[in-house]
Amino acid sequence: MSKRIINVLRGIAFFLFLVALVLGPLAIMITCGVLSIRRSPGNPIDPSQFSTNRQPMADDIPDEEIAPPQVGEFVLHEVVDNLQFASHPERYVFATYQTSDGKMVRITALLFSDDSRPRESILTTGTQCGDCMGSAQVSTDGDIPYGYAFCGCIGFAQHTFNWVNGRWVLSVEAASTFQSDGATLIEFVNSYPF
Repeated sequence: MSKRIINVLRGIAFFLFLVALVLGPLAIMITCGVLSIRRSPGNPIDPSQFSTNRQPMADDIPDEEIAPPQVGEFVLHEVVDNLQFASHPERYVFATYQTSDGKMVRITALLFSDDSRPRESILTTGTQCGDCMGSAQVSTDGDIPYGYAFCGCIGFAQHTFNWVNGRWVLSVEAASTFQSDGATLIEFVNSYPF
């Protein structure tokens, strides 16, 4: 082979190398973006699906009733008792539940000594989304005021229902990191008695 042909081939190889160098990361970014969109964890759900048909909660209700061994298809996975809350509730119960196929939800029940916290802020807990999209819808009509919050980014979504039952504030979260979604949340909260 002549030197001229070898130099032309080297030039072509260098050009292809540069194209691959520039387009390679771009192709990876496009592929990851498409895969993230295909695996989108969900969108906000219709909060009117929340059932307000709940049993009243007394201040002295036992922890075992707040976090029973099973709620519908959800089995009690863990109860955590060493948490600190900025709001300083009189009592709290924090538990995680899991289905047989691995979907998880977290429930927090807080008993407050007074009604001084604005109801609107209680019911919109879960909308602190940073750079993600967040929304909250609140219903204060009826005996059980409630709110639904959604936080979503590409590849992540969190759904939260908050409601007030007596002096108790309850919050249940389902998140894509728990292999759960809005439908999982609705299933749990509508099976939960309080």
